[in-house]
Amino acid sequence: MAQTRSLGRPSLLLGLVLVLTWLVLFAPTPASLVPLAWPIVGVLGGLLLTSAPGRAGVLAGLTAVGLVGVQLLHGLAATPAVAFAAITVLEALLVARLVTAGGRRVPTLLADGDVTRMIRSVAIGSGLAAAGYGVVDLLSGHGDPWLAAVGAFTTHAASLVVILPVFLRTSDAMPAAPRGERVAQWVLAFATTVLIFSSSEAPPLVFLVMPMFAWLGYRGTLREATGVLLVVAAVATEATALGLGPVDALSTRYGLPAELVDAYLQVFLLDCALVLLPLSVAVGLQRRAAAEAVRGRDTLARIVDSATGTAILVTDLGGRVTVFNPGAESILGRRARDVVGQPADALLDPEELGRLGAELGVPATFPDVCAALVGSEGPPRPWQFVRSGGDLRTLQVTVTALRDANGAMSGYLTTGEDVTERERARAALLLALDDREAAVQRLRALDRTRKNLLSTVSHELRTPITSILGYTEMLEDGMAGELAPRQSVMLGRVARNSHRLLELVENLITLSKAEAHNLRTDPARCDLVAVAQAAYAAAEPAARVHGVDLAFATDEAVVELWGDADQLQRMLDNLLSNAVKFTEEGGRVDLALRTSGEQAVLVVEDTGIGIPADERDQVFDQFFRSSLARDREIQGTGLGLSIVQAIVDQHGGTVTVESTPGSGSRFEVTLPSARPADDERGAAGARGTLGTPAPVVGA
Repeated sequence: MAQTRSLGRPSLLLGLVLVLTWLVLFAPTPASLVPLAWPIVGVLGGLLLTSAPGRAGVLAGLTAVGLVGVQLLHGLAATPAVAFAAITVLEALLVARLVTAGGRRVPTLLADGDVTRMIRSVAIGSGLAAAGYGVVDLLSGHGDPWLAAVGAFTTHAASLVVILPVFLRTSDAMPAAPRGERVAQWVLAFATTVLIFSSSEAPPLVFLVMPMFAWLGYRGTLREATGVLLVVAAVATEATALGLGPVDALSTRYGLPAELVDAYLQVFLLDCALVLLPLSVAVGLQRRAAAEAVRGRDTLARIVDSATGTAILVTDLGGRVTVFNPGAESILGRRARDVVGQPADALLDPEELGRLGAELGVPATFPDVCAALVGSEGPPRPWQFVRSGGDLRTLQVTVTALRDANGAMSGYLTTGEDVTERERARAALLLALDDREAAVQRLRALDRTRKNLLSTVSHELRTPITSILGYTEMLEDGMAGELAPRQSVMLGRVARNSHRLLELVENLITLSKAEAHNLRTDPARCDLVAVAQAAYAAAEPAARVHGVDLAFATDEAVVELWGDADQLQRMLDNLLSNAVKFTEEGGRVDLALRTSGEQAVLVVEDTGIGIPADERDQVFDQFFRSSLARDREIQGTGLGLSIVQAIVDQHGGTVTVESTPGSGSRFEVTLPSARPADDERGAAGARGTLGTPAPVVGA
């Protein structure tokens, strides 16, 4: 049922065409048996183009049956009637297949290629029909096969070229002519055709129709033009079939056979179509391209106008401004109407133009600089532009060449982002970095001066202090005579302060060597137990004077390691002297030594004033003294713990501190007790026997 409904409209159209064919068939009667069924092949081809694939066979069959019936009713023999019908149907099928070649599901007439494809397909199909009709006449022995071929070719070609465009999809571009002008085109084309073909006595003025089609193709639409062409073809064909018009008069005037007379008419219709179709398609393409260009121009204009944060400047090759967008107006403080048409050089700082020209090796003009940048590669460059008030603005600029339709350069597109504030911040940052670098260099110079001064002064001080201590000992020994009691007391004070000063000098020398990475050690196998006992013995007198209980404990008899015994004792001396100094009378200082795997651990713990939590990370800094020490006016230089850190680092160990204000401090030193790999020979014998615990000293 659905297929029956889908075939309804094509069947009605075919029926109408068959009726029209009936009216024009064999009038005038051709001697070559060529039926002049002008519209049928074009309509059938169009229906096959636009019908579903499953309906093509049904439509072809219906057409063949109709054509055979019409020809039989006109008295044509059965064999030629069937042959002519079959040739017509096969021709229409071939043309439809050729037009849709390449998978074109919807046949179109939108480009020059579509026109070429359709004309080529029509020529092939009409050639097939001409050959078939000629063969039929040749085999039947009735008429001239060559006249049959000419008549069939021209008739079928005109029918296809005139009618097929009605079924193809054409351009939807708006016509250039208003409605009134298009109505006038229809009226004039129809009236001219009727006037020309209304009388056989009229002069042969068929060429007057040609300008009408040129006018239709140029000003109207292809759909309207094909409609006018179809009407003109129908009027001309029917008038000629009725014996009217200048074409029919050729038969009597020149004694031409009916096939040639009809061929003349069909050639006229072909000429009209070949003038109309390419012109109309080309005009449609031009209109679509123009419409797209207008849309693109409008879109570009909207984009340019909406880019308020970007300056867009377009110039011609001579450097005159043609586009100055709102972003450029806002950034440069100038109005477009004052800038457009003026040289772009005035927008840049003259010194900037000179710099750019010198950098690029071109004259200092805007177009020359743009031309050089177009041919070069690289990131956007900062340009100095001048605002209307004279202020300078820095824009990060990109230059692009503009080209016309032929590819020739027509101007320059310059886009710029305002980076004035960013460049100012960058300049300030660079200046600050330069100042910082200069300050760092000055500090480094001062630090070198300080280190040199420390090293020089320390070495220079050690000699006189050593001399003072030597003479003091000589006086104490009575080498200069017996001393009075008061003299002995005073000399003892000189000796004690000289020893303090010498210790300070030694610390300064050690510190300067550590800073210069020149702290020389004399590594050897040493017993850390003996080192700790020596440090304990050296600190015990000071602890007794301060009223502090000092103790040393270890479970080890011997703890061997590879190191400098003197430096290790200096490290312990500083830890113990600090602990004693910062522990109040009645307090306690403990020195402990233990082993943990391949490591030796020394712990110095006191019950002194402690270290504030926020100052704990600074205790190993040079010259640092805690706020509690300063408040209690406890003497010191702040160098002892920094020397401890340097010596521990020199021995590949670590030192940590734990402290609570008012509860004391705990310093833990961890040192590797294993010997270096290159001195493993004899290590077992050198280490001695570990086993007998050392007694607790001073507990």
